Amino acid sequence: MSIARQGFLSPELDDLRAKIRAANPDFFKLAERLSELGQQLLARSQEIQTAPLIVSLFVRGLQSLQGAILLAERGLATEAAIITRSMLETMFYLGALRRDDTFAEELRQDHIKRLSKNAQEFLKLVERDGLGADHAQLKDDLKVLRDREGSGQEIVALRIAERAERRADYDTSYRHLSTSAVHTTVKALAQHWHEDGSGYGIRTGPALPHLIEDVMGDLVCAGYALNEEMNAVVKDGKTAEELSAIESTFLSLVGFGIKNRTPGHPT
Repeated sequence: MSIARQGFLSPELDDLRAKIRAANPDFFKLAERLSELGQQLLARSQEIQTAPLIVSLFVRGLQSLQGAILLAERGLATEAAIITRSMLETMFYLGALRRDDTFAEELRQDHIKRLSKNAQEFLKLVERDGLGADHAQLKDDLKVLRDREGSGQEIVALRIAERAERRADYDTSYRHLSTSAVHTTVKALAQHWHEDGSGYGIRTGPALPHLIEDVMGDLVCAGYALNEEMNAVVKDGKTAEELSAIESTFLSLVGFGIKNRTPGHPT
């Protein structure tokens, strides 16, 4: 079945994967090395009995890194960028928590707020439809939760990034990925347009090479930051050396370091 008929579910993508990787071998190699380092950090963190919440955050981020690689090698640049932004957000959480363990309570309060809000909105909906009696137990449970825990307090990504001392990453990479991929903006939609001489048409299928290159640069930067935060907890000297080598390789590829990368420009 062709891509035209099955889209990204087509078996033809198996052949395209090799071509997409061949066009960006250095970035894919760096991304996979960061994934390997992440797996090593995960094993080490369990050996030294790192706090489960920190490990859980790292696992989430690491799996996002791996998921973004799988999407990018299939030509799904926008989708890889969406997952990459999720990885950055997880990195903010990890960074905030490792610097101040009281952040765990803020996470709990955020959970209470979101849980309470979701239940409240659901109850409004069923009561409007005359089904409130069918969900009386949920209403009672919500009251018990609020009486016991209060209303909770939602936290936002910007504040988390500041707590993690990662405001620069928020203002550059996170905002860039939000505008270019996550939100339905003109910039995001423009990736599906092409000029054919008579006007603009719609393009589908694997992303253009420069878009894959761009998202791979973002992915490497985010994966580097994630591993850097986790290694600040694990404190493995060899990993620190590996990260430094990755930084040097990135510098040789694009002319500036990972920490100085300006997102939004093809690397």
